[in-house]
Amino acid sequence: MISMQGCSSTEKNEEKFPIETPQIEIATTSQSDVSEFVVRGEAGAAIYINGKKIGTIGSNGVTTITLEIPQDDESSVQTLVLKDEAGHESEPVVFTLHPKNTQTPEDHQQENNNSTDSNETNSSDNNVTTPKPTTNAATLTSLKLTADQTTLNKETNTTLKVMAIFSDNTTQEVTNQVTWLITPKNTLEIKNTNLKTLQDGNLTLQAQLKNRESNILHVNVYWEVNGYRLPPMPDETLNNATLLGIDVNNNGVRDDVERWIYATYNHPIERGIFMQSARAYQKVIVDPSKAHETVKYMDEALSCEFYMIENNEKLYKKYEYQYPTKELKKVEFNTLERHMAYKRYNSEFNGEVLSAPLSSKENCEFDNNGTLKKLP
Repeated sequence: MISMQGCSSTEKNEEKFPIETPQIEIATTSQSDVSEFVVRGEAGAAIYINGKKIGTIGSNGVTTITLEIPQDDESSVQTLVLKDEAGHESEPVVFTLHPKNTQTPEDHQQENNNSTDSNETNSSDNNVTTPKPTTNAATLTSLKLTADQTTLNKETNTTLKVMAIFSDNTTQEVTNQVTWLITPKNTLEIKNTNLKTLQDGNLTLQAQLKNRESNILHVNVYWEVNGYRLPPMPDETLNNATLLGIDVNNNGVRDDVERWIYATYNHPIERGIFMQSARAYQKVIVDPSKAHETVKYMDEALSCEFYMIENNEKLYKKYEYQYPTKELKKVEFNTLERHMAYKRYNSEFNGEVLSAPLSSKENCEFDNNGTLKKLP
């Protein structure tokens, strides 16, 4: 027996579904293994049943489809959806195909109540019952996005969960089915339910499914190394608008330079050498005319550098024939104003012979983690 169990409402739900809800009705009945149905909907929309495309709505808004009747004892639930070229979907229509020569209790009741009505009774072959309206399938109403943690260190992980809430108040986890909306882009990496932070800052995340968007999740990502939290990346325009730039943690090193050092060098002692040199550069360009007074900061940085490289085999091999802070100067004096200030500082020593300072650990201004000590 073939029994169509339900049709969707004919009212168009424009707010939830941009495509008009399809209407279906039995076209022909027979005792064969198939039956035809008429589907009415948006012209040109593709017809999907249980996720498989089986046809397209004609230009007149109507088409006929053929479905196979189940041959075993179990009924077959069918979900029909229309999709346009942009991927928009209609509200789903759910109906049931019953095995041949089988009737549901509702069918028997329908037969008893309408035995004298030829338009409502079964066909003479007793294989097909007339369609009866049923309640529409539950529709997606909202998405709820949560995370185990929303404040975490750069390049660490947390677990995400997205719950779909339907019109019948049921819920279902859909984390692996959603599309992610990340701002700024490429700052987070999401695989299945795992989120990995790629960049520090204040980030936002949303999940999207079937034209529904979840709540906005604010993710605060910081950058911490060996217990030391680095400053955020400053705005480039504001940072380069002044000679000394931005130094929010007041350690004497410009924030963009500090972040460059930590991103470029992994050895803690190496970081310490570059951080102390960067602090010295900042001090000498404040007033280049006082070069003979401020040169002591450069001498102390060199004295520490000599000691650390001489007493560390790995760093000694790396810098035996190199000038360690050469690349640092390119980052430190990255504007014309900064470059000219450093040039004026050096010009104060024209014609003078300066001796190199002796190596000494006492002149180092950082700890074993490479973290600078506070300014005096």
